[in-house]
Amino acid sequence: MGFDWGSRYREAFGSIYEKIGSVHDDSGRTACISGNSARFHNVSSDRIPNPDVLAKLYTDTLQISHKKGSGVFYTPPEVVRFMCRESLAHYLSNSTGLSFDLTLRFMERITADVQNNTDVDRELLLGADRALETIRVFDPAVGCGAFICGMLDEIVRLRSGITWYIRGSSAGYTGDRSGRFIGDGSAQSGCSGRTSPDTAACCRPIPDRRPFMAEDRHPFVLKYNAVANSIHGADIDATAVEIARLRLWYELITEYERYRSEAEEPGYAKSYAETMNSATHDAGATCNTIEENGFKCNVSCADSLFEYDVCSFDVIIGNPPYVSAVEGSRSGRGMRRALKKKFPQLKGSFDIYAAFLLDGIRRLNGKGVYCWIVPNKLLVSQYAMPVLEYLKENGLRYTISVSDLDVFSGVGVYPVIVTGNRYEAGRKGSIGTQSLNSTESCGASEHRDSCCIDTNCSDPGKSGVSTGVGSTDEFGVHGADRCGNHGGWREYAASSLQQLETRCFFSRSKIRQYETFADHNIKIASGAAGFQAAILKQYIIEAQRAADATLREEHPMSAGCGNTIPFAVSGSIDKYCLDRSKVRYMGTTFENPYIFKGEKIADSKWKLWCSEKICIAGMAKELEAYYSREPLAIGVGTYAIYGFGGTDPFYLLALLNSRFMSWYLREKFYERHLAGGYIAVNKFMLEQLPLVRTDKKTEQELARRAEKLQQNFCGGAMAEKLLSEIDEMVCMIYGLDGKETDRIRNAALG
Repeated sequence: MGFDWGSRYREAFGSIYEKIGSVHDDSGRTACISGNSARFHNVSSDRIPNPDVLAKLYTDTLQISHKKGSGVFYTPPEVVRFMCRESLAHYLSNSTGLSFDLTLRFMERITADVQNNTDVDRELLLGADRALETIRVFDPAVGCGAFICGMLDEIVRLRSGITWYIRGSSAGYTGDRSGRFIGDGSAQSGCSGRTSPDTAACCRPIPDRRPFMAEDRHPFVLKYNAVANSIHGADIDATAVEIARLRLWYELITEYERYRSEAEEPGYAKSYAETMNSATHDAGATCNTIEENGFKCNVSCADSLFEYDVCSFDVIIGNPPYVSAVEGSRSGRGMRRALKKKFPQLKGSFDIYAAFLLDGIRRLNGKGVYCWIVPNKLLVSQYAMPVLEYLKENGLRYTISVSDLDVFSGVGVYPVIVTGNRYEAGRKGSIGTQSLNSTESCGASEHRDSCCIDTNCSDPGKSGVSTGVGSTDEFGVHGADRCGNHGGWREYAASSLQQLETRCFFSRSKIRQYETFADHNIKIASGAAGFQAAILKQYIIEAQRAADATLREEHPMSAGCGNTIPFAVSGSIDKYCLDRSKVRYMGTTFENPYIFKGEKIADSKWKLWCSEKICIAGMAKELEAYYSREPLAIGVGTYAIYGFGGTDPFYLLALLNSRFMSWYLREKFYERHLAGGYIAVNKFMLEQLPLVRTDKKTEQELARRAEKLQQNFCGGAMAEKLLSEIDEMVCMIYGLDGKETDRIRNAALG
C-alpha cells in the first residue's frame, strides 16, 4: 500500500531519544546513540522500537530536585489501570442506567478471559458500545501519556469484549476475545450452539455483515477511532508530550500491521480482504501523518490552566503537578494571583494541584466523571477545605488513600485517589438472563461484589473494617453501597496494590466529635513560615557568641525580652521537656543557640517569641508539647499556643501530651502520616483538636500533675506514674469507655 510509516516513526523516535540524551548527557544514565538514528540501544534495527523505553528513560533521568520543583511524579501502571476502570465504570453507569455495582460486573464479564455461559442483553451491549465510541477523555497534565494510553487500552478491551458477546452468539464472528481474527471462517461439521474461545476458530462461519461487521471491529479500527475522537491531553513539558504522542502512534502502528497482515491471510474471502484493505487506507495514511511537531493527535503542548479552552468532556483523569505553595511562590507569584482570580475557591498558600481539580470540574459536562491522584493534603489542609467542598458539590463520591503503597517511591509524596461523578444514574435490575438485583447479600453472589468484606483485609493498625466503595442503594443512586454503608462521600484506604485491584478497601471508623480548640478561642501560631527559614539562619548564634555580644552590648539580653533570646526547633521539644544542647537547623548544628533581633524579623514574630506559650513539635511520632514562661524563639515547623482562652496552660499541656490526644490526631488526620511513623502537624490540625472543659477541681488536679512533670521530668517510676494518671484522667474527661481506652492503649503500644 506504499505507507512509509516505519522510517517516519523511527525518525520521530530517534529525535526524542537524542533530545533526552542531550538534555541529560551529564547524568550518565542515558544510553549512547551513534550512527543511524534508527539504531537504538537494545533495539534491533528491524523492529519497531517501543516508546515505553523513552518514557522510562526520561522519567529516570529527572532528578529528584527537579521532580519536586516541577511537581512531576509519574503514576505506577497498577494505579493507572485502577483509575481508568473506575472512571469508565462511572461513565458507563451514567450512559446505560446500570447501577455502579452492576456496571463493574458487566465490565468484568465482557472482558473476562474465561467464557461466561450467561448471555448479556443485546441492547445493553449496544448502548455501552455507543457510549464508548463517543466518549471524550481529557488528561490536563498528560506527561508521558500513562493515563491516555491506559484509557485507550481499557476502551478497546471493553469494545472488543462487546464484539465477542454480540457476534459470538450469532453466525458470523471470526474473532477471539481480544478482537483478533482467526481461522478461515468456514463452517465445520459437528459444531453447534455456543462454543468456548478455544473452539471458536473452527465453529464460527464468515461474518454476515450485519451491524457488527468484523472488519469494523478489529482492535486497530477501535484504537484508531479512540485516538482520533476520544483521547485528549495537554502538558507544558514538550518532551513528555512528544513521548505521549509517540506512544499513541506506536499503538496504532502495531495494530495496523496486524490488521493488514490478517486481511492477506490465505482462506479469507476475496470480498472480505478487499473490505479490510479499503478500510485500512485512510487509517493507514493517518498512521503515517507527521506534522512539524510529530504525530497528529489530540495531545497538545499547552498550559491547560490558561491556554487550553476545550470543554464538555465525559471524563477528566490524571495526576496533576504537586507543586507546593513554597515552590509555586518561587516560580511566579503572578500565576498564583491569576489562578486565585480565576478560581475563588483557592485560598491562602494553596498547592497547584488544587487549581487542576477546580479546572477539571469546569471542563466536564453535566454527566462528567473525574478521577485524580493528588496529595493527601487535600483532605487535611486548611487551604484545601473550599476545594474539597466544591468537589462535594460536584459529585465527589469517595477518596482512596494509597499513602501506604509507596506510590511515588523516594520523594515523600503521600497520595489519595479522588473520584467523583456529577450525574446520578438510574438503575437496571439485570445485565442478562440472570438477574443481578441489589438485594443480594455481600459475598453470596456468583459474581464478586464491588463491596469486599474479607477478614484478610483487616489490619489491626487501621481501625474499622474492610469494605468496598461506590455501590448503590436499592434505587441505584451512587453513594451508598450494598453492604449497608450510606451517606455522602467516603474515605477509604488500601494498604496493598492487590487490595486496590480487588477493590478491597478499609473504611476508617468514625471517631467521636467534640468542641475544638478553635471553639474555645485557643490562639495558635506557627513559629516561622517556611520561606523565612533561610532568613532566620543568619541571625542564629551559639551561646558563647551570644554572651560575648551581650558584653559588647551588641545584642543585649535582659531579664525580660532583650534583643537576643534562646532558639529551638521541633526536634528540641519533647513531652514536658526542652533540649537545646544541640540544635540542627538547615544543615548546621548549633550548641545552645540564640537568635538576635535582626532587621528582617517582624516585630509581631518577636513579640510571639517573647510571650509565654505552649510550644508544639511539628514533626514527631506523637504530640510533644512544652510550656515556656520565658522568651523562646521557635523555628519553622514548630507551633505555639499563645492565647489560652481562660484555660490553665498546664491543663492544655496535659491534654496535648496525653496518649488520647496523639491517638485522636492520628485518627482524624490519618492522611498526614509520613514514612517511619511520623506525622506532620500544622496550625489547622491543632485548631481542630478536641477540647473538653470539666469541673475546676479536676482541671486543677490534671494541671498540677503536668506542672510537676515539667518541673522534675527525669524519667523513672514517678514520671511513669504521673503520665499514667494523666492518661486515665484524660480518658475520663473525654467520656471514653473501657473498650475505647483499651483501643487507644493498644494503638500506643503498636
